[in-house]
Amino acid sequence: MRFVLVWIFVLITPLALFAQRDTFDSLLDRSITARYIRLDSAWYFLNQAEKIRNEYFPKDPILLGKLENQSGTLYYVNGDYASSLRHFSNAIAILKDQNSKKDYVYALNGRALIYLSQHEYENSIKVLDECIKINKELQDSVGLGKNYFNKGISESELGNYEEAMVSLKTGLNFLSNYPDEPLVPMIINRQAKVYFEMGDFSKSEQTYQQVLNEYPKTSNWELTFAYAGLAEIECERNDYSSAIEYGKLALNYAERVNALWDKERASAILSTAYEKAGAYQQALEFSRINKSYSDSLYNQNKNSEISFLQLQLSDAENEVLKQEQESAQNELRLNRKYLILLLIALAVTISGLILYSRLLVKKNKFAEQLKVKQEEIEAKNEKLTSINEEKNKLFSILSHDLKGPVTSIKQLLELSKAGFFKGEEERKSVQDLLTNQVNQTHQLLEELLDWSHAQLDGIITKPIEVNLVETIQKQLNHLSYQAMAKSLSFKFDPPTSPVFAMADPQQLKIILQNCLQNAIKFSKPEGQISIQLSEEKNNVLLSVKDQGVGISPEKLDEINNKMVRVQSSPGTHKEKGTGLGLLLVREFIEKNEGSLEIKSELDEGTEILIRLPKSKTT
Repeated sequence: MRFVLVWIFVLITPLALFAQRDTFDSLLDRSITARYIRLDSAWYFLNQAEKIRNEYFPKDPILLGKLENQSGTLYYVNGDYASSLRHFSNAIAILKDQNSKKDYVYALNGRALIYLSQHEYENSIKVLDECIKINKELQDSVGLGKNYFNKGISESELGNYEEAMVSLKTGLNFLSNYPDEPLVPMIINRQAKVYFEMGDFSKSEQTYQQVLNEYPKTSNWELTFAYAGLAEIECERNDYSSAIEYGKLALNYAERVNALWDKERASAILSTAYEKAGAYQQALEFSRINKSYSDSLYNQNKNSEISFLQLQLSDAENEVLKQEQESAQNELRLNRKYLILLLIALAVTISGLILYSRLLVKKNKFAEQLKVKQEEIEAKNEKLTSINEEKNKLFSILSHDLKGPVTSIKQLLELSKAGFFKGEEERKSVQDLLTNQVNQTHQLLEELLDWSHAQLDGIITKPIEVNLVETIQKQLNHLSYQAMAKSLSFKFDPPTSPVFAMADPQQLKIILQNCLQNAIKFSKPEGQISIQLSEEKNNVLLSVKDQGVGISPEKLDEINNKMVRVQSSPGTHKEKGTGLGLLLVREFIEKNEGSLEIKSELDEGTEILIRLPKSKTT
């Protein structure tokens, strides 16, 4: 039986706590709702919530922070700013390290309100900017509406009306999805006040009327503010009867909420309106009433300022004492750390003396290994750099060698499209030429791709025995259309017997293709390009000679003495180049243990002499 009772107690206790927590939240919400309607009711609900917290959740700091926030709010509504600041400061201290940013930022906003009440507007704006930053992280639209509302009040009190209007409109935008939020008519009332201060009485009146007509649940506090604002406008317009009517309404609502500041404002407006209307007896009566409210407000403000200053002084003294305590504790902790560090240092020194010799040997061995590894890494980096450069060069070769054939095909197609070829026989001849050019380009592409796949780890030269006559003839056939397009002719009288050289076949094709393309590029129309092949003792000599524009001595010197890409010159038909051709020719000839010689004179033509090792079987 006892076991059953224990289990019943274990099951019921959490449920009871959940129920009490719901009751606490409900009482706190009712206190918040009543704060601008009936202050005594708000205090009653808050006290009931505090009893539940003390009885059921005495160690919950977040609930305590919520209670401190609401106490600060109610004291603020009642005009006791010193008490309000004390409770908000307590809330900040309690909630700062808790996982409740929403309640923490509420306390910061309360502190900003106290600064505002004490006319410390710059400090108020500074704290509110911090609140805005946190509420944006929380995506709390209502909180942001409050922050911008209070910031707008501070800015308007500083005379920065344009900035104030921006802040108020921003706050209203954040509350667009909360039309029943009590803060909405408060912001609109403050906008009306700013319009009044800016001299726009029509806009101010329209905005006050918006509060009265569109928000039927507006609190008495906002009603007295709106009617007092309308009374001020009518005074400025010299409509004193309307000013008196609005002033009486404002005073009536101010008395309902016992708002001293609003009663002082409404009675001052009524005194002025009656005086301007010539009703001096009533003016004197409300002047006396206003004097009473003014004296009470003055005394309250002075008491509030004194309490505020005393609180600041007390906080400052507490802060000094706290810093002294922290300093003493820090010094004690520091001394302990020094003692611990001293003991550790002694132990480390003893251990270090024992291990020093071993570590020294290991260090030297490790340094040697590290040096070897570093040398290996540097060698690999150099190899990678070289491979990357070779790959870049490989891509340049592919694009360079394919550009000419593709251009030839493009020219043929453009001429055919333009109707340049009239007769059937001529069109058939062009089609045969185009087919032949496409086949040759396709073969060239396959050869280049096969060769490029073999060169992916870097350009490698593999000299074999090559029939130069066949290789030259293939390149001449391949470039026949480019020559024909400029009305050029090739003259090649091959020897009667084959001539063999030791060279990388694909690199040799690139050498020949670049030399012949350069000859075509810089030849004048109707010219001739001569290719001669002869044998020397150990070499095979290949000559490519054109009748073109030639090369200036300065340019020739640059080509012969620089192992870098030179600036390309346009051809006789304005053909463009990359400046890569001769660089590749020179490099590939040297890779195949050959030599390159260039002879040229301006307007006389250019001759390229290539020597390659003769095949040993020749």
